[in-house]
Amino acid sequence: MLSVLNLNKKLFFWSLGLTLGSLFSVLVTLANTGNLFAAMPLAGVGGFVIEADKITGTNFELIPSVADTNLSNKEQESWTAFPQSQTTMDTVSIWGLRLYKNIDLSHLGFPVANYVQVLVEANTTESKYVSGTQLLMNADYIEAEQIDFGDLQMDENMRTDHPNLVTGDDQKADIGMKASSVTLTRAKINAHYMSTKTMSIPGMKLTLHLYDSNNREVAPANIMHSSPWNN
Repeated sequence: MLSVLNLNKKLFFWSLGLTLGSLFSVLVTLANTGNLFAAMPLAGVGGFVIEADKITGTNFELIPSVADTNLSNKEQESWTAFPQSQTTMDTVSIWGLRLYKNIDLSHLGFPVANYVQVLVEANTTESKYVSGTQLLMNADYIEAEQIDFGDLQMDENMRTDHPNLVTGDDQKADIGMKASSVTLTRAKINAHYMSTKTMSIPGMKLTLHLYDSNNREVAPANIMHSSPWNN
């Protein structure tokens, strides 16, 4: 079988470079300033995936939101408002962080490579973890093996100090939940927007992985990667 790496390498890396250039610069911005925004197509709905062994936060709040995302197919992309949850936390700590985005390559005409996965990982231990302050995140999917709350409150007319940034709704959510603390174990989140005032990522590493349409890796994991960034 013809290897994807034996195709027109110049065309491949030129096209891939154009596709990844803006995303890479955004990830660099995350490492340097703690701000991340991404809304590219993932299974028809925009977003990037955050996986973690454990996430803890303080002064947790979740309210309904409507925010921009990218509804897409292989022929056409369209930006639109999409129902999401808006989550805020004063502080957040993350162990076992994996943040990834699958970028469609099928329109480039490669017979083997169907998509590239851009993967960001952190080298965390029990005492060394990703930490951030004043987290704001929009997501349309949140799951966890277990979620533990401290002082949980739910209210169908909850007052909030964090109005919906898109709709401009002042200080009231139709329904919402608050907790003094939250812990998510084995979490997976499809997010569309995330920002923090500060963020520290120990041993940050970015790698690219090529996959075929059957989700099989078709190029070595180390085909192109950065050196770890130690913060």
